[in-house]
Amino acid sequence: DPATGRTVAHCAAASGDPRTLRAVLAFDQDDAMSKSTDSAGRSLLHSAVETEAAAVSPSAQRHLVVRRLLRLDGKAGQPLTQDADGRTPVDLAVLSGAGPALAVLLGALVTEGKSSEVLSEVRDLEGRGLLHSACLTGRADTVLQLVAMGLSPWQPDAHGLPAVCYAAAAKSPDALHALLNAGTVGGLGLLAARVAEDGATLAHLAAHANRPAALRLLAAAGLPVLTAVDFDGWSPLQLAIAAGAWDAAEALVDEAASQVEAAIAAEADPTVECPAAARLPDMRTPDGRSLLHLAVTAGNSGLVIGILSIARLLSPPASGQSSPPLHPTHVPDPLGWTPLHVALFAGRANLAPPASGHQPVSRTADGLTCLHLAVSGCCLGHGSVDAIQLCQEFWPWQAVTRDNEGAMPIHLASACGCEAAHWRGVFQSVHLTAQGDSPLHLTGSESVARLLSSRMLMKDRIQRNLAGRTPSEEARARGRSEALVELLRELELEA
Repeated sequence: DPATGRTVAHCAAASGDPRTLRAVLAFDQDDAMSKSTDSAGRSLLHSAVETEAAAVSPSAQRHLVVRRLLRLDGKAGQPLTQDADGRTPVDLAVLSGAGPALAVLLGALVTEGKSSEVLSEVRDLEGRGLLHSACLTGRADTVLQLVAMGLSPWQPDAHGLPAVCYAAAAKSPDALHALLNAGTVGGLGLLAARVAEDGATLAHLAAHANRPAALRLLAAAGLPVLTAVDFDGWSPLQLAIAAGAWDAAEALVDEAASQVEAAIAAEADPTVECPAAARLPDMRTPDGRSLLHLAVTAGNSGLVIGILSIARLLSPPASGQSSPPLHPTHVPDPLGWTPLHVALFAGRANLAPPASGHQPVSRTADGLTCLHLAVSGCCLGHGSVDAIQLCQEFWPWQAVTRDNEGAMPIHLASACGCEAAHWRGVFQSVHLTAQGDSPLHLTGSESVARLLSSRMLMKDRIQRNLAGRTPSEEARARGRSEALVELLRELELEA
């Protein structure tokens, strides 16, 4: 083929059929050998084990094609000959999962006296070794073949990551399962060690890649998948939630719940029997946010329920208890934001458990209440009217509560033009800010101005703030639209 340099012999090798290859070579073997390398540097041996060929023509006799080519005294290619992309036939056999063909290639290397050190030094252009590539594909048989040849799961690639890390992050857990069962990865201390430059463990890599099956295998092997932290102080569960790896996060929460339930069933103290799982509801990120903060921020209701279930198991209601423990949704971060605040600000009323409403609700460091945040969320476009209604139901007094700057929720709603807050009937009376501004002074919307004026006394329409300005004068001073200024002027004249 003038475009690719591939001959009929390359196609015969890629077919995986030894009879086809034998027929082509019998026609003119010398000519085939003189053109055994195509324009990409791939030999006939490369073609016999390439990934595309193995996928298109899955043949149980491909290893016979490889054995036939190896008998040609290297004219058809060598097992460790690199093509233009740095791939060797052994690399391609590993990636394609051609186990019997790989066994033939490895056997040829043993016959040539190639040691495991030579195989360990084989790298592709991305710096990965043979075992790294095998672990990445998740093929257990290929992994065990290479380990039997003397390749170590802890041999680092060009970036310092050992092959076992690829197994933990692979889509299929088969490679990791094979390494753990074969006992080739060392003891528990070695498995739990930090394996990446940022201090990540195998559990961190599996969590970030969203591999729940790998996490279950590591937990079954005894690794501290719940308490391991990297150099930044992040645990695998925190990393999974922050990365949106929900399957991995739920697997870790399930692991913690099962440990706590097992301890309770054995009538033991969970904080003693499984301290890692017992600390899960109180676990914090370096910036002081709890797991519940992260789960609510992400909007994952299943994860929220799982974390709250563990907290409920650890803190059962006690009879005669004067002050019940603080509900997890009311535990603040360093800025005073609780998971309840986060949920209502984001408009996720379904993540604000009704039971939490019966406890005192704290404010943020800025003095903002839940209703302030629910209204602010609506103003910013990501809130919901349901969040405002929930606040009205549980904490009606927050409608007249001021933040640190003296603003009530109605002032935020008026300034942002949030009609939903007004239509809900949350605000029935006029309250002034520290500057003497009424909601009508702050409004930037004509529809909100009409709504406010319909609920105000006539005298309140013409009330002046501390600067001595009426609502229309204040609107002109703030650079509001001329239509809004004229509307406010008409309301004042009517009053």
